[in-house]
Amino acid sequence: KKAVEIKGNQVFVQKNFDRKSFNFDRVFDEKSTQNEVFDNVAKGCIDDVFKGYQSTIFVYGQTGTGKTFTLCNPTPGKEG
Repeated sequence: KKAVEIKGNQVFVQKNFDRKSFNFDRVFDEKSTQNEVFDNVAKGCIDDVFKGYQSTIFVYGQTGTGKTFTLCNPTPGKEG
């Protein structure tokens, strides 16, 4: 059985006999694309910045999972 299970906007974590659930506004799994994440998370924030509002995108996750790469594309000419 999986230690982490995603069902809609809920994440279930199983450790031994203890199962906990966490609710989120949106959950992305390993099949999610960068475009899907951008469209659902960053696009609205960026649109608001161009309207004169301040905006923050707080990214949290395990070290080495690509957070910085996703936000700050290191490809020359395509930097975040």
